[in-house]
Order: sequence, then C-alpha cells, then structure tokens
Amino acid sequence: IKREAQDRGLWETFMKALDVAIHLLDRLGDADSAQRVLQEARNHSNRGGAKAKCRARSILALNLHFGSPSEGLLAAREAVDIALRTGNGDLELRALNRLIVVLLYQAKLHTDEGLRAVEAAEERFASSGDLMLKFFTKLNRAVWHLEVGELDQAASAIPAIEAVLTGTHAHHPWTMFLLNRGEIEMEQGQNLSAHSSFSEALDLLSDSSPGFFRQIITSGLGLCALREGDLAAAKRLEGELSELPKRWTFDPSVVVSFKAEMLRMRGDIRMADGLLESVAEAVRDRFVTTWVKVNLLRARILRHIQPEASSKIVKRTLERTKALKLESRSKELGRLLV
Repeated sequence: IKREAQDRGLWETFMKALDVAIHLLDRLGDADSAQRVLQEARNHSNRGGAKAKCRARSILALNLHFGSPSEGLLAAREAVDIALRTGNGDLELRALNRLIVVLLYQAKLHTDEGLRAVEAAEERFASSGDLMLKFFTKLNRAVWHLEVGELDQAASAIPAIEAVLTGTHAHHPWTMFLLNRGEIEMEQGQNLSAHSSFSEALDLLSDSSPGFFRQIITSGLGLCALREGDLAAAKRLEGELSELPKRWTFDPSVVVSFKAEMLRMRGDIRMADGLLESVAEAVRDRFVTTWVKVNLLRARILRHIQPEASSKIVKRTLERTKALKLESRSKELGRLLV
C-alpha cells in the first residue's frame, strides 16, 4: 500500500501507511526500524495537501519516543496548526491528542499551551465519531495526573474513561486502561484493586499486544506481590520479565521500580541505584515526568543508607520540578529533605 500510494502521489494514504507501520514496529520493540519510518516521514513531510502534511508531522511527533523530543514537540505543534486550517474535526482531534502526549511527557501539559490543547480536544468530542480518539484523549489527561503525583485527580477521571470503552471489545485500549488504572490504584496504596486491574489486563494480552504491555503488567503484579509480602510470587514474576530494552520507547517506571525493589530486597543497593541512575539518564530529556519518578525512587532507596547521595538527588530533581511548577512532586521531594 505504501509503495503504491507513493508511486501514485497519494500522500495522505502514504502517511497513513507510515503511521500504521511505526505503531506496529513500536509494538514489536523495533526502535531501529521505527527510526527509518520516521526518516521516510521526514523526507516526504511537505508532499501532498494539508491532510498529508498534518499526518506527516503527527508521525514526526513520535520523535518523543524514538529520537529528538524537541523535534517531536515542534512537529506536534505544526500538525495542530495545519489541522486547524482543514476544518476536519477528527484530524484536529488526532493532532491535538498527539500534542497532548508530547506535552505530557515533557512535563508541560499544565502550561497554558497544554491546557488550551486539552480544552480544544474536549470541544471536539461532540462532533467526532471516533470513539478511540476520545478514549485516548481522556486517558492521557488521567495519565498526566498520575505522572505528576496528582493521584486523586487521576482516580476521579477513571469512571468517565471506562464509560467510553464500555460495550466495546477493543482489547488494546482496554488493556491500556486497565494497566493505567492498576498503576493509579497501586500508587494510592490500594493493593488488592491494583492486583485485580493488572490481572484483568494480563488476561487481555494477545500476540498482537505490544511487548512492553506484558513488561509493565508483570512488574505491576510483582510490586503488588512485594507489598503483600509474597516473595515467592515476586521472584516468579521477576523471572518472567524479558531483558530490558536497549532504548526505552515507553515509560519504564513500573518495570524498573520492580527490578530495583527486588535488588534492594536482596541487599544489592549499589546495583539497584545503578539501574535507576542509568534509566534516569536515558529518559532525562524525552520522558521528563519519568525522570522525576525514577529519581524519587533512587532518593528513597538511598535515604537511610547514603543520606548525602540521596539529598543530592533530591535537590537536583527539586530544582527541575520547581522550574516546571510540578507542585505535588516538589512537595514529595521536599519531604525527603526533612
């Protein structure tokens, strides 16, 4: 389809094919091939009409996951600007949702730009017939609250998100919903509910599910087992984890939290901190909210063993959360200095 569309100059169809390809490669964990798809989109980003150009930039927004976050943010903004000139509601909502994702992980969804994007997306719900676009937009708003430690707001958004999916058999969205609900419940200390959500998500996995879904779900169940004091289950689940990827294209906080906690339980603090430090460095510029979460865990693990090292991590992270005006995370970090 892609080659035929290119040969015939059907650039919107060409970009749709690239979008499908890059999401498939992401599910397979093939970051190198995804980079090549991004380059194709980049090479042809000014071909065709407004819809093709908008879709090209929405693809390039995925640089957040695979390449340069600054290029990803610029492309997401350009996609929205182009979409708004088309008058196509679904195209606008798709571009706005992609911008919301980039702003979310860049820790900027609470800025004026982010709030305008969310408001503009919600204004288009009534006129859009794309149920999944509505779902992902609502889910991303809840994920934002989870990422920045606003757990009550995240939890309160869950019923409305679930209502969008009720009556559908969309396994991929349902799995995403359940693993995010599980993480919210886990962060709120609702261990039994979290275990139930992760277990439901596990039951929905199929051969077409992204590989990182299983990693997150298994790690979530492992953290639940640790909190229940079931070390045998935690060790079994740890053994089911596949090797960590060379490049993180998803938020790895649940996965590395579980692995670090298992290392800590064995008394290997140095290795646990080394793992977390390497992950924090890898996601520092792309997944800013994840960088904060991983540093919080590092500081907590080191606090009573290496208080000076813990304090340095807290101060460095606190400087960034204050600059970004992430109030809940700044308060969490401040409590670790007491």
